[in-house]
Amino acid sequence: MSFVSIVASDNMASVVSDGLLVDLSGNGEPAILPGKKPSMIRISSRQILACTGSAAVLKSLRKAFPYQENAWSINESRMHILEQLVREVPFEKQEVLLALVDAGGMMTCSMFSNEPGEKWHVLRPEGERLATMFLAGREINETKIKQVSEEFGRLIHLYGKDSTDHIFAAQRELIHFVSETDPLVGGQIFHQNITRK
Repeated sequence: MSFVSIVASDNMASVVSDGLLVDLSGNGEPAILPGKKPSMIRISSRQILACTGSAAVLKSLRKAFPYQENAWSINESRMHILEQLVREVPFEKQEVLLALVDAGGMMTCSMFSNEPGEKWHVLRPEGERLATMFLAGREINETKIKQVSEEFGRLIHLYGKDSTDHIFAAQRELIHFVSETDPLVGGQIFHQNITRK
């Protein structure tokens, strides 16, 4: 399904994606698309959208939120658009996860899925405590996501969190760790940063 890790401090966020895009095939089964592309798009100089589980939804997001220099105002109406796009894919067929990383004001990481009844989950870094989100497919169940989280804790302790380069090094190693667990996670890595000013 692909994998995205998001790590944010008060002043910066690092978003890392593997290069495998997944979509529903003609028979309704998840299929890896040819080529290597990230599961994220920069929609402004201060905002990134990440989406796993549906290359079609990612393409629709790119059309609905074309890049602009100034940050998009993500009001209730635009949140509703994001929700509608994600819900276009039936949850029983494929899980779709969407994250918005927004440094337009206070650093905020918001996540939503197409699971029925799902609400937005919002994380903000607090002082030295990083906001961390992982977008993964059903193959990464609750037990495995706990292992992923523990491994990231070990890696961030090893590399440190005092610079974007150190955080990215931990995220890069984490993708390799996850790809050993989930065959739908690729080894190629794409990386983007955003900062508050």
